[in-house]
Amino acid sequence: MDVNGMIERHLSDDQMKEIAAEEWRSMCQDYFNRIGPAVAVGNLAYPMVRRAVDEALGGDAIKLIAEKALEVIDELSPYTVFHAPNVYDREPSEAWKVLQSVVKDNRAAIEARIQHHIHNLSKSDTLEIIRGSKLTIETKAAP
Repeated sequence: MDVNGMIERHLSDDQMKEIAAEEWRSMCQDYFNRIGPAVAVGNLAYPMVRRAVDEALGGDAIKLIAEKALEVIDELSPYTVFHAPNVYDREPSEAWKVLQSVVKDNRAAIEARIQHHIHNLSKSDTLEIIRGSKLTIETKAAP
């Protein structure tokens, strides 16, 4: 026999609605108790906030968001833009990937530029570099 048919035979529409409402209240209370009041209220507020933001921005939303994004980008540090994978971001930023690719593609030019600067160091610059760094000279003991 069909369970729904059995229920309908023994309960009125009002009783079924009352049971459904009570179960719904119980489920909501369990959810509220499980996640806590702050999270529950926050979860309930998101759709309302989204609608309010959409209404506040109006038809110029895309333009306003693009302008704000450019303002945020202008304030970013090189560290924020060009970050390697780390504990918080398991993937490198897109800018980091592009930077690594450009460096790899231009390795010969970068090495040539470094060699040029090394060969054009004056004696005083070389001495200053040596004085400012920890220089270790290893010697082998005579056998």
